[in-house]
Amino acid sequence: MKPQNNNKRAPIKKGKKIEMAQESNTRVIYCNAPETEIFLKLAAEMDKLFFHLRSVVGAQMTFEEFFEYRNGALTIASATEEFILESAKELKLSNISKSLMLSQIMNLESKEE
Repeated sequence: MKPQNNNKRAPIKKGKKIEMAQESNTRVIYCNAPETEIFLKLAAEMDKLFFHLRSVVGAQMTFEEFFEYRNGALTIASATEEFILESAKELKLSNISKSLMLSQIMNLESKEE
């Protein structure tokens, strides 16, 4: 018996995937571990959330409310990055580096406080 596909979306055709991968805001990542896939799915959901939040800020929510959501997400991202960096150091992995973008955002926000 063939397993049911509970995904309601139609599969994306190969040509469309190639077209999407060429966009400047696209990242192509090979998942070498199931944990990576979990984080990629979470990242996709985070992108949907912040796309929505950015569309309603000022109209349906205040900037302060938006920044509460944003700061929560950045705190989680920072803690995740810290875990990765500490683990890499402990395991002597030299191919893992700190996120420049996250560092810049966190530094800007700490200067504003």
